[in-house]
This record gives sequence, structure tokens and C-alpha cells, in this order.
Amino acid sequence: MADTESAEPTVVSLLYRTIAEIYRAPVTDTAAVLLSGWNGFTMLTTATILLVEHWPDLETMPDWYTFARNHNHTASAVAVQYLEKAPSLPPTDRNPEQVTGWATRADVSSRIPVPYDIRFLPDDLAETAIEVFGSQMVIDLIPKLGLTLNFGLSAGIPHARDPRDRKALAVGVAMSSQICDCWDGKLSTVVSSPKQMKRDAAAADAHEWRTDELRSDRDLIDLLRRAIADCPDTDGWAALPEIGSAIRRLAPDFWCETYGYSGLTRLIKATRLFQIRKGHPRTGGSALYVRDKRSWDAPA
Repeated sequence: MADTESAEPTVVSLLYRTIAEIYRAPVTDTAAVLLSGWNGFTMLTTATILLVEHWPDLETMPDWYTFARNHNHTASAVAVQYLEKAPSLPPTDRNPEQVTGWATRADVSSRIPVPYDIRFLPDDLAETAIEVFGSQMVIDLIPKLGLTLNFGLSAGIPHARDPRDRKALAVGVAMSSQICDCWDGKLSTVVSSPKQMKRDAAAADAHEWRTDELRSDRDLIDLLRRAIADCPDTDGWAALPEIGSAIRRLAPDFWCETYGYSGLTRLIKATRLFQIRKGHPRTGGSALYVRDKRSWDAPA
């Protein structure tokens, strides 16, 4: 990626600009904080894509980089998914900004060992130096952007009035924390699958919903009833594992953690709309069985 005279920004300048925008967003302005978060996570994705496409020498790419890149993409995608559901997020420009290269001569001049000064090197030598040192600057700036997102979004949570805005900001905090841990080489991120990241996102800023709150969520209650209806026997009882499978078919993005519960059993019990018993009334066994109280008068 050449260092040319152009009005288009460099990757390094875009990263610095994105970090500055997050710092400048007033914590009391939820729309500004959400937008800075959206820009931050999309910039993280753009930077890692460019690193793969334009790494100076693939043989010198760090062994850990491919994993960090994939983890970064998943975490950023989860964060953006929630941010785009936030009602206070302003309209965003989805067209990626064109860049002219990694950095300018001035950016990488401090990276060149003395007595060389890249500002006075011929164009061909300067381009090589920018590729080598500019890509390293981008690697250094990615976790810095992740840390800035973590600070900026967490500061905005107390000032967000809409629960969906708070949820989006909390997910951004959780995902930026994962990104920072990943680029820092923490081993816990190795086992953090896309499924686990989505579970972590669902649990972000979630409290344990009361019975009345659960019952007021018609989508939740309808989902539970549909899942039970999909797998009952003649007595209306459905085995809990089968209910879980039915929910995954009906709503692949459903997580009990969204409602503050670590498992389906506790969530179903908390609604107080279903009967739960250990073992089938006719065949026995140790599995838990559930049926809808709305349709059955017999005691559990």
C-alpha cells in the first residue's frame, strides 16, 4: 500500500480519528456514544481485513494473528448487531472509506532506527518502510481502539434511558473486552467460540427478570408454549431436552441469559405458567417434564 499524496486517509489516520471520536462523544449524549461505538467496531473489522489483504510478507505474519483476526470479526459483528437495534443510533454511512495506504512518512518516522529519516528516503525505499512499520502500527492501534471502546461505551451506559440502548452499549463493552483480551494473548479467548460470544452478549447488563416481567414479554411466553406444543405426548408433557431443541429450531438466537437466567429450567419455573415434574407420570425416569398450566387442571 503506497504512501501517495491524496485526500484519502491512511489506515493509521483512520484508527486515530476513530479513537478521537470515541473520546469526544459526550457520555450524556447516547446517540453520539452509540454512533462512536458503531464506527469503532466497523473500523476494527476494516483494519483486520486490510492487514490480511496487504500484509507485506505472509511468511512473517505472526502465528497468533489469524486467530485474533477471526475472533475480532466475530466479536465486532455481535456488537454491531446489537448497536444497530438501538433506537437512539443515528443513521450511519455503511460505505467503507477508501484509504491510500498504511501510514504517512511522518507516521512511521519514529519507528525507523536512527540515523535514517524516512522523510528523506527515495519513494521506493519509503514505500517498503511504510509497509513494514505501518502494518505494525496498525497492529498496535487495534487493541488501543478496543480499550477506548470499552471505556467510552461503559461511561455512556448510566446515561442511556432506553433499555435497548443500554443493552447495546453493554454488549459493546463485553465484546471490546473480549477483543482486548484476545489481542493481549489471554488463553481464555481461545475457547471463546462464536456461540459463547453470543451467549456473553445476551448476558450483558441482564438482570434476573421477575415473574410479572417475564409474563409481560409475549414473545417469550409464546415461544415457550410453541416449543412445548411441538413435542408433547398424549398427556401434554414434554421432556425438557426436547423443549430446548424445539426452541433452537424456532428461535436460533434465543438465550436464557437475556432474561438473567443461566438455564431453561429456572426460566420456565420463574414464569409460573407451566407445571414441572421429575419423571414422566406414566413411564417415570429422571428427566424433567413440562406442560402448560393453561390447558391442564391436574396438579403437577
